[in-house]
Amino acid sequence: MHINAKQDKAARVAAELRRLIARDHPPGDVLPTQQQLAARLRVGLRSVNAAVRLLAQQGVVCAVQRKGTVVQRRPADGATALSRVALVLRYGLANIFEGYAGQIASGLSGRLDECQCHLAVFPAHRGVLTPLDEVVASGIDGAILQGVREPAQLRAWAEQRLPVVVVDHCDQGIALDYLVCDNAGAVDAVLGHLVGLGHRRFEYVAPTLRAVPDSDNRERLQAVAAARTRLGLASRAASWPASDLRAGRRNPRREAFFRLLRGASRPTAILVDSSFTAVIVLQALAECGLRVPADVSVAAVARHAPRNQEEVLQLTCALMDFRSMGRRAVERLLERTRSPAPTQAVIERIGFTLHHGGTTAAPLAQPSGR
Repeated sequence: MHINAKQDKAARVAAELRRLIARDHPPGDVLPTQQQLAARLRVGLRSVNAAVRLLAQQGVVCAVQRKGTVVQRRPADGATALSRVALVLRYGLANIFEGYAGQIASGLSGRLDECQCHLAVFPAHRGVLTPLDEVVASGIDGAILQGVREPAQLRAWAEQRLPVVVVDHCDQGIALDYLVCDNAGAVDAVLGHLVGLGHRRFEYVAPTLRAVPDSDNRERLQAVAAARTRLGLASRAASWPASDLRAGRRNPRREAFFRLLRGASRPTAILVDSSFTAVIVLQALAECGLRVPADVSVAAVARHAPRNQEEVLQLTCALMDFRSMGRRAVERLLERTRSPAPTQAVIERIGFTLHHGGTTAAPLAQPSGR
């Protein structure tokens, strides 16, 4: 991900030349002289020379004696149509190295390295996304938007003449390529596991949709409701808001949740949206004196790959393959350089594996109140 300033400048100029060739110069055309190109692109002659060498290495152009620089093929004919890709983040740069965001970034940067393609990262600053014009002006061939949720931003990117892939969010009303988790499949797999153990009373804990208006949480909530009806499972509420259950907070919903846990008809299993919410629930159960999994089982719809073996053994969950999400985002960009822009949302789901951790077990025959 780290490239020096000269390579970065050459990649930007090469991207501009690539767009110029794709638009104005079919195979066999002779490009303007490097002096003319430098004046047209408003860059130095050395930058143009380095960019032309880069395109020659990629087979886009070649030097012909007494003729000049000749176009061999359109840049979009192959994977070399990408030489500089923007990664636009909805959070600060520090977050790219944490949790599932780091898994995604690792996958896409590894795949870009294989393509000999430069990655330019554009983090948000104090919650504000890098302006689209600034990203495009840096000379990119395509963009990956990680976690970008704002409809206005997505629509603006959909209007660009660039391949764009959105990861970790989708908006079915905006014509872009999206890569997201298989939320419905994960809910069915985890609840199926709990039902197989004998659980029939469960509760679902997740962020409120008003607080976290992202597609993953909407899809998980809808999948939980559908599975509850299909499997005939008992539940007190559609979902309990995790933000209200944190330790140290006194509010009616937290008190109602604790009454439920201490009651004679308490749930035998709690499903959470993610490993982050699981921490809050495990603390609440400990406060009530309930043991996991002896008294109550806990399972998560989604979880990023853990950092060490100790974490693997703890939480039963659908383990999402976020590294493959990053790699697949690059593959989708490459495919889109050779095909028309989408006319409607194109959504692809990444896979998962059901991890049987130590937080689920068969329910007690007659759960006792505490």
